[in-house]
Amino acid sequence: MIASLVDRGLRIAKVALQANRLRKLDSESKKEIAKRALVSQFSDARGALMKVGQLLTASQDDSFDSLVKGIPAVELEGVLPSIEAALGKPLGSVFQSIEESDHAASLGQVHAAKLSDGKPVAVKVRYPDISDQVQAEIKLFGLMPGLGPVKEWGMDLESYKQNFKNNMDRELDYREESRIQQLFKNQLDISGLCVPSVYSDYTRPDLLVQSWESGQYIDEIVDWPVRDKRIIAEILLTTLFKSLFELGVVHGDPHKGNYYFRRDQDNAPEVVLMDFGCHIEISEQSRLAFLNLILAVSEGKSVIPLRNFTAMGFDPKKLIKLGDTLPMLCRFLFMPFTQKGLFHIQHWELEASVERLLGEKKWWFRSAGPSQLFMIMRAFQGIVQHLQTLGVSLSWQNLLLRSLCTKTLEKARTLQLQPMSEEQEVAVQDVSSLAKKLCIRVYDNEKEKVKAEVPAELALDLGNLMPDDVLASLQKSEAIDLDKIQQDLKESGLIPQNLFQHINGSKRYEVWLE
Repeated sequence: MIASLVDRGLRIAKVALQANRLRKLDSESKKEIAKRALVSQFSDARGALMKVGQLLTASQDDSFDSLVKGIPAVELEGVLPSIEAALGKPLGSVFQSIEESDHAASLGQVHAAKLSDGKPVAVKVRYPDISDQVQAEIKLFGLMPGLGPVKEWGMDLESYKQNFKNNMDRELDYREESRIQQLFKNQLDISGLCVPSVYSDYTRPDLLVQSWESGQYIDEIVDWPVRDKRIIAEILLTTLFKSLFELGVVHGDPHKGNYYFRRDQDNAPEVVLMDFGCHIEISEQSRLAFLNLILAVSEGKSVIPLRNFTAMGFDPKKLIKLGDTLPMLCRFLFMPFTQKGLFHIQHWELEASVERLLGEKKWWFRSAGPSQLFMIMRAFQGIVQHLQTLGVSLSWQNLLLRSLCTKTLEKARTLQLQPMSEEQEVAVQDVSSLAKKLCIRVYDNEKEKVKAEVPAELALDLGNLMPDDVLASLQKSEAIDLDKIQQDLKESGLIPQNLFQHINGSKRYEVWLE
């Protein structure tokens, strides 16, 4: 036992070192090699370590797919005693047959079976001794020190560790998974969404029996007609909106292995959502503050984001270190909701936009957030990845309004959050005070030749918007310093203002925010 624990401790240390090395690499080819090495470390052991690896499957690439598909299952003979012990009765009194598993995961595996009446079911059984193994690994995780950004920016590592432990405790108890699964099935009335039925009589802490469902993985339906893929995308996004803002529970494990896609008896697209062990429950105040902020940003209404984020559990003392950039950050974060028409997900360069706006200060925002925010972000990331795989565009704004009931929308819109003392430390608070567009006019011999209006956030990248000859002329000018203009914009939060006028020969350039 001690030798095994030491071995797993060494594996955890290797994973931490490999992950830290991966974060520092700047070469894509080196990153790919490092990712494969990291995957091999994760996939070499079940339990909490593999669960950490599966958390990475919501990233923007397929490097960690092997942690979703292709995990070798324990032979049926090795788990039959566990199934019979959980039932407390002979297997033959419940099942006609049980097949070998081809659905293995970090904590357990699923077997196709038939009940004594012939109904096809999925039998999910926890690995023998996995509970003790996970608890031991969690203790090892708890000994890991905070390094890098965790230490430098004051991230509450203990809160993340506790949140991870609580989630693992829930996942190890299939009765809790059963409760959430039935909640989704009974409370989410979404056309095209299928949640497997649970056989409560056979539910135990280490055993879950549910209706057998089948289908294809998302990367196997990319050749479906665009109309069908758009329906699938709407089901996925609607499920996220309704579960988050009305049910108050988010499915926190959006990797590919937890979704099946198929057509029903009428040939209509259908989504099967499975594995509810990893989930996060959100208070009404948090989700209403979140929805209030999204609606205000999307509809151009007045809102003070510091109040909303604080109501969602953020640390306001860290948020004020972002100065007046918080409103602009909201526009980047909720960009899909700001367009009434179709939003093309490939245009949402969130990470690059946040980097341009905040630079290293992005860690103040990340460290200010509550640990449960990670699961919500992961849910959104997972849906974004699925939409990218499907290659379809949706109107997030319209779908949000269609998904939620009038009462929920009204409660969010009329939410009143109290003023805070921290508000005095920043000047520009209101999202509606931001400029909406960057305006560019070019005159040649006083005749207008160019009239352009682009999203205001592009002002943070002025250098790349200017033609080479104009950029060269600006760089020679002592009166105009583009770097200083962009830095001032970050500090001011992109409020309406004149940026510069410049004369280059017969041409005159005017650039401003409005």
